[in-house]
Amino acid sequence: MKHEKIFLAAAALLVLGIVIAPDVIIQAGLGKEFYPYHFFEVPIKTMDFTFYSSIISKVTSTGWIFETQIYESASNTLSREWLPFLIGGLLAGLFGNAWPIIIKSLGTAAIFIIVWLLLGRWIEDKKSRLTATVAFTLFPAIFGIVSISPMVFFDNIFRFIGAASLFIDRFHSPIATLPFFLIAIYFTLKTFDNPTKKNAVIAGLFAGLLFYTYFFYIAFFSGLLIVIAIRVFENSKKKKIMDSVPKEFVIIFLTVLVVASPYFLVMFSNFLTGISKDMVLRFGLEEVSRPYYYLPTIKYLLLLAVTVFVSKKISNERALFAGIIFSGVLAMNFQVFSGINLQFIHWQHQIVDPIAFLLVVSLFSSWKKNELKIKKIEFGSLESIFKKTCIPITIAFLLLGAFVQVNALEKYCGEEFAIGNEKCLDYTIEPDERQALEWLGENSSKEDVVLALSAETNARLSADLGLFVYYPNGFLSTA
Repeated sequence: MKHEKIFLAAAALLVLGIVIAPDVIIQAGLGKEFYPYHFFEVPIKTMDFTFYSSIISKVTSTGWIFETQIYESASNTLSREWLPFLIGGLLAGLFGNAWPIIIKSLGTAAIFIIVWLLLGRWIEDKKSRLTATVAFTLFPAIFGIVSISPMVFFDNIFRFIGAASLFIDRFHSPIATLPFFLIAIYFTLKTFDNPTKKNAVIAGLFAGLLFYTYFFYIAFFSGLLIVIAIRVFENSKKKKIMDSVPKEFVIIFLTVLVVASPYFLVMFSNFLTGISKDMVLRFGLEEVSRPYYYLPTIKYLLLLAVTVFVSKKISNERALFAGIIFSGVLAMNFQVFSGINLQFIHWQHQIVDPIAFLLVVSLFSSWKKNELKIKKIEFGSLESIFKKTCIPITIAFLLLGAFVQVNALEKYCGEEFAIGNEKCLDYTIEPDERQALEWLGENSSKEDVVLALSAETNARLSADLGLFVYYPNGFLSTA
């Protein structure tokens, strides 16, 4: 038992090290020369990161999610996800430019622990469970590789291996959002197993926090409604409709309503002023009318069909997962009916793929227990071989994660970068630029509005110095 815990802790530390390695190497190599706010397109510090950092800076200086760039709207609360930015702002105040390393460390550790606990529902063998935990933590969207087309499947594998960076290595999502999603799922499943008031309240608390975490997690509630609909249908055969709703679900939704009320009030207030409507139009709203890529859509629908037809009874957990996936698939194809959608690729990578992974594990576990209509096949020696090779498979996932991050470093820093000579010059700025920013920081107040003719300079003024600007960006501000 002691050796198992040591090995588990070692694997968790290795996963964490792999995720934060690029940030640590770049910052350590450059030292005081390091500067994080740029517009060039690399995953570790993208243009998005610079814009997000303006919110982080505002949280650090004011303690809240206020408008970042427009002086006249300084008291407005942004219609954004609050939790990731509040946590990031707190960490930035404590650790300065090292805050992304800290938040990625905390996020990775949280994901690893929660996934380990979740997978314990279905995987008894500790080594197999560790393999699945490492795979999910490093590659939460790994199910996206699967395709009904062999050619696309092999192409996905090569793309997966040659990725520019780990998907998990992104602020704010999924590194600072996925833990909350998984925690809400964990306590909801716990309520299914033991429907006490305490468990229902805890599940409702974390489900309510999803509104403060990431917009796309609204799919969770679609899954929960599917579970309620199934249970009400089953109970209505014996009870009246009003009495057929399980009490734990009522408690969950009442708790969600209480927890999420402040967010709803702010959103409603912003809607009345026109801020929310204006911002939604620029938050990655895509004008398109074609269906989401046919093969992924068909793949997920096939998974749902298999879940329905092979299950002797649709358990609460599989109904929850199936409902989340189904709503995600609908959301990915919403543009077919409306002509617009909100960055539909996020529905796949952030929602559907991680839940599909859990659903497949759940189905496989039920199949081994003869709980499906498909009779269990005894693999005997093959199953024994798999258990014996779990450690090498786990090591392979770790090595693949490390390979992707090394590949990422080369892409971030160019050919001049090499381990042992950690000079990632793309993450620096000219001395005169740094001097100008330092002078402005020393000779300005937080109420000043600065005129600059460069979008990148405007972003730096807000992210680095927390100043208002004359020409705000249209991405995260209420301009």
